[in-house]
Amino acid sequence: MKLLKDDKRKIQIGITILIVPVILAYLLFNGKSIGNALSTFMAIISPFIIGAALAFVLNMPMNFIENKLLKKWTSKPGLKRAISLLISLVIVSAILTFVVTLIIPNFLEAIKSLIQGIPVLVEKLRKYPEIAKQLDKIYDTYAITSTHDLFVKLKPYLTKNGLDILNNVFFGISTVFSVVLSFVVSFTFAIYLLFSKETLRRQFTELTYVFFGGKTAKRIIVFFKVAYEKFYSFFKGQFIEAFMLGFMCFIGMYLLKMPNAATVSVLIGFGALIPLVGAILGAALGALIILIESFSKAIMFVIFIIVLQQFDGNVTYPRIVGSSVGLPSIWVLVAVTIGAAVSGIVGMLIFVPIFATIYELLYRYKKKKLEDKNICIIEEK
Repeated sequence: MKLLKDDKRKIQIGITILIVPVILAYLLFNGKSIGNALSTFMAIISPFIIGAALAFVLNMPMNFIENKLLKKWTSKPGLKRAISLLISLVIVSAILTFVVTLIIPNFLEAIKSLIQGIPVLVEKLRKYPEIAKQLDKIYDTYAITSTHDLFVKLKPYLTKNGLDILNNVFFGISTVFSVVLSFVVSFTFAIYLLFSKETLRRQFTELTYVFFGGKTAKRIIVFFKVAYEKFYSFFKGQFIEAFMLGFMCFIGMYLLKMPNAATVSVLIGFGALIPLVGAILGAALGALIILIESFSKAIMFVIFIIVLQQFDGNVTYPRIVGSSVGLPSIWVLVAVTIGAAVSGIVGMLIFVPIFATIYELLYRYKKKKLEDKNICIIEEK
């Protein structure tokens, strides 16, 4: 019997050794077609991924409202869920509307101020002969003195690229329609997930045990449970931390009488949602907005934001987010770096909880193996 088991294992290893090179060769010689297929597949499922992300975000306030504020309000779970979801949608929509109406006008004003400052800058640059010569050349090439002049300059371009322009217009219209349709699908899918999350969780558990059996199914369920806890804790902590940092920034700027306090504070708060680099980007944009009105105030803001971020990093952040994810700082840096390389800002956000999940599962596995071998090592996770 033992011989049969050994033979079976050798056969499995041999088959694996034969199959793996074949798969690698196929991937190597058909990488482009596989990439195109994956791109098409991601385009198809992207509305559902966005819907799941939207459901995840809405589930945070909805859980609090349903289980805390409306806990004893009614005995009808469906009605309670519907009211909780409606309130959550109103809250999220109100926050987004507030942010958009606050930031966009100030950015437009900043751009307007920059454009108005260009002639002054040009006149200062004309003091240098070589720069003045280049500026005159640019002016002669692109200057437009009348509508007829504009038509004359655009006619060669329109004649040559008219069909491409028309195609781009139709492509833009179809893109807008596609985005609207995708949003409708994503929103509908998110609502379905939120209303059916208990049923979906039960069905997933049952199917996992049916297809994988006892131990493997338990491991899969533990993996998804840990992943959900890490993602939930991370984003919940990030949202609270972003609000607190933005609020402290507004109070400080108001007391120091800096311009555009509300707009800059919102930028700082939103920047805090992106680990490590978000606060720096928010501070840079905030300094640029203030610089348009006052150079000295911009310098004062930079000093203030450095002090505020030091206070936040050493006092506020560890208490709000630090212990919730349980990922050491060095691995946060690695996660953010890899996430930025893979998926940009989205990768920087999601790779931290992904690494936290892997870190937690490896820690549990290591701890169990050490306990099985009766090895006791005193350490901190």
